[in-house]
Amino acid sequence: MTPALGGIAAAFVLSAAFCWTAYRLKFLGSGGAWTASALGTLILGLCGWAWIIPLLGFFISSSLLSRARKIHSTTIEEARGSRRDAVQVLANGGVAVLLVLIGAIGGLDLFAAYAASLAAANADTWSTEIGLMFGRKPRSIASGKPVPPGTSGGVTAAGLLGAAAGAIFIAWVSHLSSGIGLNANALLVIVFAGIGGSLFDSLLGATLQARYVCPVCSKETERNVHCEQPTAFIGGMRWLNNDGVNFLCAAFGAGCAFLWI
Repeated sequence: MTPALGGIAAAFVLSAAFCWTAYRLKFLGSGGAWTASALGTLILGLCGWAWIIPLLGFFISSSLLSRARKIHSTTIEEARGSRRDAVQVLANGGVAVLLVLIGAIGGLDLFAAYAASLAAANADTWSTEIGLMFGRKPRSIASGKPVPPGTSGGVTAAGLLGAAAGAIFIAWVSHLSSGIGLNANALLVIVFAGIGGSLFDSLLGATLQARYVCPVCSKETERNVHCEQPTAFIGGMRWLNNDGVNFLCAAFGAGCAFLWI
């Protein structure tokens, strides 16, 4: 059924208020706040609170964990600033919104796949942040060789535990928000899809994601500019950056749910 205009307006007001708060807390940049407001309006307006709560669980938990990691360690280089911009918002939440739109147009219940996409995004974020705070001697998931902390595709035992915890958290929140609850099979699928998405993200980061080297300090990086100089492309696919990898991570999680449920 087409949602009433008043419901969409209320969804926009609530989404805008939340994203304004996130902007003030420096979790979102201005572009990220506007984009997140639009996505939140669509999800809340079309599907209601049962669907928006898992998204809030992902955003709030991952933002707080990222803030904690930045306080814990300020030595890890990041490709962009600490605030999520519009592209980052779409990279992590774009698959979820596509599933909402497909479900609304086709009259389909895609809640499990939606939750699995968020579980993958959350597992990847928790894995990264917990691994950077508590992990020791990261190794490339592709080669098994030691890599510097923060290297794409690097994994640690702490990071893997973080991925599992992140996926379980979203499955739990989704179970509570769904009202009638999810059955055991759906919960297991969401958890394992989330963990699988995180591992898939690491594998892409280690193999296909674009990699560059700085001509000044000779450090390998994801950035196009380093030490105020353009970096040199050394491997991977030029078009596949970290945002693309994050989008594919969420898509992988959703795809697992489609296959197993």
